[in-house]
Amino acid sequence: MNRTLRAVAASGLCLALSISLSAQAKAEDDRQYRLINTAGLGAYPRSEPQFEARTGSALPEGAMITASCWTYGQSVTNPYGYTSDVWIKDPAAHFWPEVWLDTGSNGVPPGLVNCDSATTANPPVPNSFYNRAEAVKWAIAQAPYDVTGLYHASACTWFVSQALWAGGFGQDATWTSVGEHNRLRKVPGSATAWSVTDLRTYLETPGRLDIKVVQLGPDQFRANSVPDAEPGDLLVYDWDGDGTWDHFTIVTSIAPGSYPEVSEWGVNNTYVKRGWTYSINDGTWLQVRNPNVVAELIHFNGGVWIDVPHY
Repeated sequence: MNRTLRAVAASGLCLALSISLSAQAKAEDDRQYRLINTAGLGAYPRSEPQFEARTGSALPEGAMITASCWTYGQSVTNPYGYTSDVWIKDPAAHFWPEVWLDTGSNGVPPGLVNCDSATTANPPVPNSFYNRAEAVKWAIAQAPYDVTGLYHASACTWFVSQALWAGGFGQDATWTSVGEHNRLRKVPGSATAWSVTDLRTYLETPGRLDIKVVQLGPDQFRANSVPDAEPGDLLVYDWDGDGTWDHFTIVTSIAPGSYPEVSEWGVNNTYVKRGWTYSINDGTWLQVRNPNVVAELIHFNGGVWIDVPHY
């Protein structure tokens, strides 16, 4: 393993450890309180911290309620005359009046975090479904086995599609590995899974994903560095700079100087990766053969890196 890949693996381990510790901390924050003080009737959860917002199924008195955080809401009085405006929120985003729970005290339960503080301290991870490590692992393993010759069709987008699916992206009727298409030479999956233009449009459709698109012109090709790039991001090329997108790759490592290295199919390659501005097949810089080449980084904000060993 070279220094860059060791650094990527180390950063993945750190992130995986961070996620594990965060999950452990959350488990410790969640507490359980017994449902009491309902005159033996039990209670329904509420969709809001309001008495009238009844939802779901009732739980019997004595049931245990898992508490994630507390908030203020409508004042409620239990059958024994105790009144409070403190509500407990469970992991399913249901609310329970504190007056119905045995929290060990009256009012705010000791040690339970405020819901506003919990939201601020633990913002959701963008694209948390996307495990960059699994996408990169698939791409590095499969890159030398370019199937372009087998299908008589450039397989660059098919390669990227499969890497993203390996990383946790969901398939749908538009972008899928199911079935086949083309009239003369059938290839597996949908047209979007093979078409550079179609997949680029699909991924960049507003509201579909949390992404950042970075245009890479001649200055970036000369500088080589792409500070926004992370392993698991995509680089798409326009060889002639004419507005037609021609080739997809996936970033599988970052070399010193913020220099992305990419893996690919579609050029009858047998290598694992190359520098994003260099052609191994031609043995020279991309700008030498394609003076007008431009590219675009599709950076997936967030995502996770959990390197799960495959045995």
